[in-house]
Order: sequence, then structure tokens, then C-alpha cells
Amino acid sequence: DRERFVPILYLINEAGELLPELPADVKQYSFSKRHTPPTWNWPGRLYRQQTRDLAAVLGEENIDVIYDRTFPMTLVTAGATRHRPTARVSVAVTHPRHDFERTVHKFKAMKWRMLRRAYQEAELVLAVSEGVRESLIAEFGLSRTAVQSLPNMLDLDRLHQTVDESDNRFPSGLFHIVTAGRLAPEKGYDVLLEATALIVRQGTSDIRLHLFGQGPLEADLKTLAQKLQIEPHIDFAGFEPNICGQLRRGDVFVLSSNYEGSPNALIEAAAMGVPVISTDCEFGPREILEKGRWGELVPVGDAQAIAAAILKVK
Repeated sequence: DRERFVPILYLINEAGELLPELPADVKQYSFSKRHTPPTWNWPGRLYRQQTRDLAAVLGEENIDVIYDRTFPMTLVTAGATRHRPTARVSVAVTHPRHDFERTVHKFKAMKWRMLRRAYQEAELVLAVSEGVRESLIAEFGLSRTAVQSLPNMLDLDRLHQTVDESDNRFPSGLFHIVTAGRLAPEKGYDVLLEATALIVRQGTSDIRLHLFGQGPLEADLKTLAQKLQIEPHIDFAGFEPNICGQLRRGDVFVLSSNYEGSPNALIEAAAMGVPVISTDCEFGPREILEKGRWGELVPVGDAQAIAAAILKVK
């Protein structure tokens, strides 16, 4: 609502597939464009530069509230608001230890203490699911009133419009399995490929798995598909800006994640009316599907259970 708010976007690096979707009236700041990398980067130097730069932006733009949505940015915004006091809303999108343990390799104990302090100092901490909220309270000693759960929301009118605008790219005569997400370890795509191989070995050859997304495991997953001898049945479709149009064309959507917070792709597929299957991973899917009411839940890491659930839909 531009009559009430003036949104400004602050980025560490100006990059990402979604940048073209940013509304034209949203002003951007990019730390990497405003500062050259230091010649000597001793521990904490880059972090201090980022917090001071963001604090300067908060002052220049007379910001009333700052909102961050990943724990690395929570650390930066917390430091910045100590230089320039500003109301802060910090969001956790998954169990705090999962992404922390996966991405932080140095000075873990110190950074964990910094993250605890950052959440404790926020005016409000938001969690994308009730399970994530409970984990924040338990991990960081936050009061129950300081943390609220706010599930990811959808603009259904926009979703249905994108479906109408999308091209039909799935060939007829096949059973199409779709999934979408970053090609990263937490998504469990290796297990989904194994489930696909099990289906093919059982004699069901008219299936095609479409993986929409990019990420560090793309080469490894392609090698695994080759090893499993299922390359003709796998479509590594890459990044797709109009993902809902593609989800809608699938016969079934599968979420094979090892852990989640509140998976958007699962919500979008269900909103499109596509049959959905999801691992019963920690947080998210069980809440979204109301314990299996709106889709089948299967054990994490169980290729046979995923294969059986897919064949049940077919």
C-alpha cells in the first residue's frame, strides 16, 4: 500500500533470478556496489562494514522499520540497528540450527551467541510455521509473546493469471511428476530420483520427473540420474519464473525435503489443485496439509514410500 508505506530493498549482493520481478518504484541499495572488497579481510571486518553501511542507509532514508528474512541478514540488521536505532522485525524460515549448521563453518559458537542476541533484541520475531516458532523459543530462550507465527501467503488471483499465461511444455501420453526448489541437500532430491528409479524398474516407464530449480547439487543429481539409468525420465528444467503454471500441468507434486519451514512450492501446488505428496519432515508440511488431510505424508528419506505414494496417484 503505497499510501502508507515506502518500501526500500537493501541487498548484500545485487543478484538473483527474482530481481526482474522487483517493482520499478522500489529503491535499491547494494552493499557490494557501494563498497569494494577489503584487501585484508580479518575476522569481523566485512561484517562491521556491512552493519555500518546499512546503518547509514537507515539514517539517510529515515527508515521506521526494517524487516529481514534470513539469519545472516538478521545478524547484519541487528548490528546496524545498534548504530542507528530502528524497529526491527526478523523472520525465521526454518529450524534455526538447520541452515546455521549447514552454512556456518567458522566461529560457530560466537555467531550462535550473536544470533541469540539478535533475536532477543528484535521488536518482533516471526516464524513461518508454528513448529519453527516453538524451535525459536526453545533454542534462544525467547518469550512466547515475542515470537509469532505467520504462514507464507499466496496471491491466488496472480497465481491463476500466471497459469493462464504459461505455455504447455509437457508432452502428452506421460505421467508428469513435478517438484520445485533449490537443488541443495536439504531438498532430498537424491531420494526422489531413487523413487523414480524404483517406479521405472517396476515396469512403469511412462513417467517424467520435472525438477524446477537451480543449485549446487545439479551436477551431482545429473550424475545420479545417469547412474540409476533414468535419464530419459528426468527433466532438469532449471529456474522457472512462472512456476505455478508448470506445477498446474503436473499430475502430482512431490516434496522430498529433509527439513523445511513452510515450503512455498507445496502451498502453491495445493492451491493449483494438483495432488500433493510430501515427506513428513520437521515443520511445515504437516501443518500445511493438516496431518495428511490435503495430501499424503511419507517418511523422510524413504524412496520406497515416495514411489508407492506416486503410484497410488497414478
